[in-house]
Amino acid sequence: MHEGVYHLSQGQATDWGLGNLDQIRIFGQPGMLDQKIDSSLFFQEEIPQKKIGDKLYFFLEGPDQISFEDGKAKINGHHYTDTLHYLLQVGNPSTNKVLENTDPIIIEENQYSSKQLFQISSHKMEEDNILSSGREWYGYRTFNSGSQIISINQPSPNAEGPVTIWAQLMAQSFSESKFTFAANNQVLGEASIPSIPDSRYAIKGREVSFDANFPKPQGNNPQDIVLTYSSDHPNGTGYVKNILLGYPFSSSLLPEGVYYNPDDKPYPLETTFSGLWDVSNFYHVKDLKTSNSQVSDSQKLVVFNPENTSEIASPEMVKGRDELLSGQPEFIIITSELLYGQAKRLSDFKNAMGLSTEVVLTNDIYDSYGYGNPDITSIRNFLANYWQTSRSLKNVLFFGKGSFDYKHKLGGRPNLVPTYSSRVSLNPLTTYGSDDYFGFLEMGDGEWLESPEGDHMLQIGIGRIPAINTREAKIAVDKIITYQTGNEGNWKRNLLFVADDGDNNIHLNDSEKHTAYLHDQSPEFKLKKLYLDDFPQELTDNLQTALKAKEALNAEIKEGLLLLNYIGHGNELNLTAEGLFSVSDIEDWPITNRYPVMVTATCEFGRHDSPFIRSGAEELLLAEQKGVIAMLTTGRPVFSSINYALNKAFVEVAFKQGETLSLGEIFKETKNNSLNGPLNRNFSLLGDPSLKLDIPLYEATAKEWMELDTQIKTDSITGLNRLEYTGKVEDPLTGANITQFDGTYEITISAPPQQKETLGDESPKTSYTDYNQPLFHGTGTVDKGLFSGEVLLPELTGYSDGELRVSLFAKHQNLNMEAFGATKIAANPKPSDILLEDIGPGIEVWIADSLVSKQIISFKNTPIWVELSDDSGISIQYPMDLSLQVNDATTMSLTGDYTAINGSYKTGRIKAWVNGLKEGTNKLVFSATDQMGNITHHTETVEVIGSNHLKIENLLVYPNPTSDQVNFKISHNRPGETLNLNLRIFSLQGTEIFSYQGRFPKAERSILDIQWIFLNSKSKNLIKGTYLYNLNLYSEEDATSDILAGKIIIQ
Repeated sequence: MHEGVYHLSQGQATDWGLGNLDQIRIFGQPGMLDQKIDSSLFFQEEIPQKKIGDKLYFFLEGPDQISFEDGKAKINGHHYTDTLHYLLQVGNPSTNKVLENTDPIIIEENQYSSKQLFQISSHKMEEDNILSSGREWYGYRTFNSGSQIISINQPSPNAEGPVTIWAQLMAQSFSESKFTFAANNQVLGEASIPSIPDSRYAIKGREVSFDANFPKPQGNNPQDIVLTYSSDHPNGTGYVKNILLGYPFSSSLLPEGVYYNPDDKPYPLETTFSGLWDVSNFYHVKDLKTSNSQVSDSQKLVVFNPENTSEIASPEMVKGRDELLSGQPEFIIITSELLYGQAKRLSDFKNAMGLSTEVVLTNDIYDSYGYGNPDITSIRNFLANYWQTSRSLKNVLFFGKGSFDYKHKLGGRPNLVPTYSSRVSLNPLTTYGSDDYFGFLEMGDGEWLESPEGDHMLQIGIGRIPAINTREAKIAVDKIITYQTGNEGNWKRNLLFVADDGDNNIHLNDSEKHTAYLHDQSPEFKLKKLYLDDFPQELTDNLQTALKAKEALNAEIKEGLLLLNYIGHGNELNLTAEGLFSVSDIEDWPITNRYPVMVTATCEFGRHDSPFIRSGAEELLLAEQKGVIAMLTTGRPVFSSINYALNKAFVEVAFKQGETLSLGEIFKETKNNSLNGPLNRNFSLLGDPSLKLDIPLYEATAKEWMELDTQIKTDSITGLNRLEYTGKVEDPLTGANITQFDGTYEITISAPPQQKETLGDESPKTSYTDYNQPLFHGTGTVDKGLFSGEVLLPELTGYSDGELRVSLFAKHQNLNMEAFGATKIAANPKPSDILLEDIGPGIEVWIADSLVSKQIISFKNTPIWVELSDDSGISIQYPMDLSLQVNDATTMSLTGDYTAINGSYKTGRIKAWVNGLKEGTNKLVFSATDQMGNITHHTETVEVIGSNHLKIENLLVYPNPTSDQVNFKISHNRPGETLNLNLRIFSLQGTEIFSYQGRFPKAERSILDIQWIFLNSKSKNLIKGTYLYNLNLYSEEDATSDILAGKIIIQ
């Protein structure tokens, strides 16, 4: 809609099924919705109307609002749409009529004179968003010494006097620059613009205003404005934000049109047209023709001929506010029609899990809360209205991509569920995109000024899954369902903290503070550290790299992490300048169901509101069967101090004892506890906010210790002393034993933390705390929630003042039930009375097969199983207590792979991988040390034959014959390599019926889960009969391949 008077006739109303004009109401708001929440939230604003004859008349505004300030016109553009819509409601009479002017201005005739009112022509060209951030757009980019001719339509040929121009301009130049304006071959003036600093994070442009007058040309042709930009810097660039042209008209003789009064002084009014309304207040319109007075102080008038007004377009049926929700959900998913199917699937899953959830479409919210306009505040108002009336709402998920490009000016990825953009658009440190806005639901919230004084507190958790299509949406939902429905394993104890090097070790020091807090407050977790300055760095293609650190990170990802916390430098696609992680690495990560929650205290890695850049956070979240389950991440440049404050708040909330909060609740408390004006607003939660960290529900702890030789209970541990421990699985809140818990447990006893020193590559060497000092690791069984076992530790003479930490993890044998916990026990360094012995551990080895060891294999990478036994127990205190040397390669430690079994310390097992065997004979030397210091060396030889060429060693196609689907199991000689598989199915006539392509990073010995389901939409023209398959397997490592073919019978 463009501003002006519109009408709806009774004939139209009848044709459209609207009924009688007396039962029609019109609702809407001029321009954008107000950000600040007030009582208008609870109702829709009705627009004044007047019935003349068989027509209903009303004044409607356009999307952009024009106002005067200090006699100068300015425009407040609509950020979200260029077309404004309004709502019609039928069935109730209007309660807002155009008013008669019952309070005329009374002044003496000689006290006033005719006054100039303005019709305004506005012009803007939204082409460039300088930082791809914020709400402000600019157009007419002009390089140094360049010119632009801008044509602007005139409102009427009858304007009187000179035209006034008001312009908003912006320039980027390291030197002072200027715009020169001209019209009708006349120079109007210049606008000088200060320089900007030459710095990466400095402001990227400066705005100025320009105004001038020039004679109105004859006729009504578009007015040409010529502007020229010049700068002392050769790379200077100028932009136009908007231009307004004011055409003056005498208030004593007004033609049709909308008029603005530049000040508040009264003036005489006269027009030959019967329509003359005061529309200064959009919701309180006055009919000035009903008054005898012809004097007004109105700020805005409309003059119209009722017979010459525009008709409204045919309306569309929309949902009302009371139709958006059917109940009182705790969790709301807001999405677009494109992704509705997957959003509904997620909602159904949540409801089945006991969480009341509903899905609402953005268009329905726009219709009922935004009067049909895609104003993001309508989404906030919908949430605020529901939260204000029913405090049951806890979390909201925005299911779909959001973008700063609300009007899709730039193309690229769709803006399915929009986000909030800051007012600041030229300062890279204070511009931001944020979903926090939608969580400010208290009365008076919402203005959100970009200063510490403007901060608000979140009332609900907000998360986003920035999917752009149904495939990505399905991937996200699949991962959520997998994460919440049984993903057992002790990987849930693992918290990995990664710190960049350089910057005087600030990133490492911040990480040390976080891990020290967790070590004290949450001892049940295993704190792992990957500090870049712990690894050697080398030049690769003239770039500094840290390949060993990258390998270590990949190994941690493969093992599984509950949390991955990164602190340091980054950008949209990478972490660390040395390339510790790049988006391209995801492709080589193995398929898994162990998805970590990731926190990145870095710059821009989590940018999710760009239609072009696909950030690392988005890629990790939407990676199929790999990546992360959720991220707390940054979308813009940030300060390390702000990162630390927010990360600290997250750690303290996420692992608060006695509480298991949803990610949305964690995010809400994290943000509320680290407010800092606009500086922390670009931290976002990407992921499902209703999801909870997959932390075991129950607690498992060792309750009692007894010396086996004396049968005396003890509250300390002595080295080389046989001990028995007993414990139980219990409810952490009540302490009740979980008697239905039958399964297995793992126990780890660790020495006090040790200090390690970094290499000092980019900063001075520094020390950090290594909490992982295992002395014993074993397993046993849990029966009716109770467990016990035996242990013998090495001498503890070095730990006279320390405490040992006993960590436990238990899992049920059938049910999705897990428990974990940790306790401390004093280390007693007294000498042991145990009898010394000099026999080393027994060693048995299985190569390639856990049942029958193979001496001849066809692959260079192979699993191995080692069984160890010793009456004094196996030592894992030092890395080389258990080791393996392959041929002449560097000896590798196996201590991290050893586990004592059956609740005993006397026997245990190792499962590990041996990589890089050579074609021909290989020698494997195993070494094991017992707790007495006795060492055994054991040698195995293995022959590798046929490894130089990829070979499919066995292909199982089953069932065959079949009726509905067929499965493929492919065994090959390249485990551990990245393989590509191409499967094609043909009819006997040679027509391709089905195809499948798959990539398998670090492939297992056998590739499983390859299926041809006959009813799959990819299958074409399928009937009973015989079909041919062709299977090609290809290695990326050396480009060798193998092909097998055969037939499938469908019956």
